[in-house]
Amino acid sequence: MNKKIKNIFLNSPFKSVKHSSYFYAYEELFSDFVDKKLTFVEVGILNGGSLFMWKNYFGKKARIIGIDNNPDSKFSEKFGFEIHIGNQADPNF
Repeated sequence: MNKKIKNIFLNSPFKSVKHSSYFYAYEELFSDFVDKKLTFVEVGILNGGSLFMWKNYFGKKARIIGIDNNPDSKFSEKFGFEIHIGNQADPNF
């Protein structure tokens, strides 16, 4: 198994929780999108650690959006991420 995404995750400046079995699935599903222009949305960003993983994995052309219901998550915007605060269960959001 290619461990590129797992290594990127482990080197993120902010830590987050991922089950090790996810990395194989991530690479299987997303490897064709590396270095392509895309918008990637992660729902539930906690402290933002995986946002860095996605940005480093997909490359400079990627637009990474994080969604969380914790307003403190907005701090990730200073690193160039687009952050939206809201509840995924809220139809108005």
